[in-house]
Amino acid sequence: MSDEITTISHLPPEIWAQVIVLARPHKLPKHILPIEVVLSHVCSDWRSVVISSPELWANIKIFSPKSLAYLPTYLQRSGGWPLSLFLDLYDAEKPSLYRNGATALISSAFLDTLAELVVPHVSRWRRFVMFTIREANSRHFLAHVHGLAAPLLECVKVLVEMPAEREEPATQDASSTEPLVPFSGGVPLLKRLDMESVYSWPPVSNLTFLQLQRLTEESMTFQRVVDGLKEASNLKTLLLHRAIDCLDWPINAQPILELNHLEVLSIVGDGLSISKLLLALSAPALRSLWLESTFATGDGMSQLMSSTQFANPEHKFPELRYLTLQLMNLQHVSSCARLFPTVSHLHLSFCPTWGWRYLHDIFKTTPVAKWGNLKTLIVRTSREDSRSNTVLPAVLAACRQRAEAGLKIDTLLSDQGCLEAFGSAQDILKYTNPQALSLESYDEPLWVFREMGDERF
Repeated sequence: MSDEITTISHLPPEIWAQVIVLARPHKLPKHILPIEVVLSHVCSDWRSVVISSPELWANIKIFSPKSLAYLPTYLQRSGGWPLSLFLDLYDAEKPSLYRNGATALISSAFLDTLAELVVPHVSRWRRFVMFTIREANSRHFLAHVHGLAAPLLECVKVLVEMPAEREEPATQDASSTEPLVPFSGGVPLLKRLDMESVYSWPPVSNLTFLQLQRLTEESMTFQRVVDGLKEASNLKTLLLHRAIDCLDWPINAQPILELNHLEVLSIVGDGLSISKLLLALSAPALRSLWLESTFATGDGMSQLMSSTQFANPEHKFPELRYLTLQLMNLQHVSSCARLFPTVSHLHLSFCPTWGWRYLHDIFKTTPVAKWGNLKTLIVRTSREDSRSNTVLPAVLAACRQRAEAGLKIDTLLSDQGCLEAFGSAQDILKYTNPQALSLESYDEPLWVFREMGDERF
């Protein structure tokens, strides 16, 4: 063993440091010592290399007040290296949720102390992630970066389990309703932003990726959302996941929001909200559209069908190739082929079992052919649904229907459960070619992004 250590120790320090960086696990349980700490206690040579390599100390994770003990060491050893700051306070906040009189470990005093240590280094922040239960805690900490510049900041993620309106009044910060703009001094390199519940976000003019979730309803007015997205004119990916209550939004006869670089759009919400968002938007470069909604009454689809924007639907999203319908009632989406005629890949993901009998309505070819460019159908269901007597017959009938109309679906992609069920159908190869859904067989950008484990960077 001593010979092995000696051999490794003869590597140039910068090479040895990079080996450690590459060996560092992507995810590490909170109770396990980080690799930089472990290796710094192997021997004096290793300790010297590890301590003198600032990149090894640039990932700082804070879980509770106990983390403050090592924070100054990380800040000092990271030197001038860009910092990735992860504040995962979820577990430390849990005690306050119990009814046994326990108090939370996360207090305003702790957040202030934490800010006193890390905010002076804001010019080095490259990535900032904060995960809390109570929105008041996120707002309290973010108040410390209000008005500050973060010239190296590339990614920001703030996730909140309990929005302010669900918190007990006594737990809310008296200043929590005051407007704040984190990093309002400037974030010229900020490309990716993921905000949940917290109602204000940093400057977004250079963003290419934006995810908004469960924003505070009273602050996210129609005009504020439009103004914010207009500022983010360079967006390529926009995810709106139950982010906005659109009940009071107007129904726009013409788009009022131009996102000329947008390529991927995902919306989770009720049918009317989805329709209002689509009608407000002009996205000539849009390639992929994800919709997740019950469309319980079909009102949202009817709203789109009656709009003059879809009189010539191929002009609305002319570059659209990928359409994903997730958890949607297929009974109310038969008009999708009329609304999005340029689609070449249709992804039906975990739609309710009983709705599959309406699949043939989506693929009807009379009085006019629908989805003339459609070549790939992607089907994902639960293992139980894949074994049911609903999904397989519906998909087989749809593929037969297309083939007989001269509009054959060349490829049928599915996960393992469905693939086994489709393989049992003896005549399916007459109408399509079943294949396993994988990164090699399907290249839709958002699906690839999520499959690679980078859904929330």
